[in-house]
Amino acid sequence: MAGKIFISIVGTNDAGKLVGKNDGAILTALKKYGKKYFDAIFILYTETKGDNNLYVKTAKYLYSQIQNRGYCKAVEIKKLGIRNPIDHNEIYIELLKDCKEIEAKTGSGKKFIASISSGTPAMSACWIMMAESGDFNAELIQVIPPKYGKNPISKVKLGTALPRIKRLEEEVRKLKPEIKMDISKAHLYVNNIPIDLSMTEFVYYRYFLERKLNDEEALRVSEIYMPVEFYTKVMEYFKESYPTEDLYYKGKKEILATNFRSTISKMKSKFKRSVANSLIEYIEISSIGKRGNITYEIRLDKEKIEILK
Repeated sequence: MAGKIFISIVGTNDAGKLVGKNDGAILTALKKYGKKYFDAIFILYTETKGDNNLYVKTAKYLYSQIQNRGYCKAVEIKKLGIRNPIDHNEIYIELLKDCKEIEAKTGSGKKFIASISSGTPAMSACWIMMAESGDFNAELIQVIPPKYGKNPISKVKLGTALPRIKRLEEEVRKLKPEIKMDISKAHLYVNNIPIDLSMTEFVYYRYFLERKLNDEEALRVSEIYMPVEFYTKVMEYFKESYPTEDLYYKGKKEILATNFRSTISKMKSKFKRSVANSLIEYIEISSIGKRGNITYEIRLDKEKIEILK
């Protein structure tokens, strides 16, 4: 008989007694399968901004509970190296990589059972896509709360998952923030929360929102000064939102890249004081690359952006 391997990502519901609650999805599933059913158990946890190490603590709690209850001796907790717990692309790549490493470590001929009930909707969707595509062959299960039936485990039927994935993707979309910018009033709102930006910060931010709405590529900065096009647009936006103010850049023909970086750093600090940490990477002006060849953009989907003119 082929050995059986259990894999699950740690979810908020798995904290159990750590937060004064009953067993979550992982321990509920293992209890149903019984002692020594699995040859090995792999618990994947994430570390993201603002989680207060909850998932690390939960993973360690699960490790001790699994061994103390005799469910399996071979238990391993493993970090899932993602920054964004609701980004399908990032999750899929890292989750598949970890699953392939587990597959190589445990040897051929093993049966993998993965619980999709823990973690974010995006993580659940990635489990389904991995299994349906054949990238990773696993039996997927869902853990059903006791109030919905006596059997806590339900197998996920592959080949019929598209509606479920669409539903999960819609849940992920709803989790992302919404940005509204009022040009005439020079106001910015994130999820209806007002963000107090300086005049310079406001026009910089508008520049990147406009690029996103126009499906333009990330802005590349490879010189000491910002591109001429950036300067021109910023001046235009300044006049629109602050027609009675003296232009900060009056008499200047360029903007130093160092000044630009300082400004977006201050903006990020303001975002952190106003919105949840999990939303920051969607709304900040993020950068990729090294000095001398850096690109800047806002990662939020354009469907979540509204500019009132």
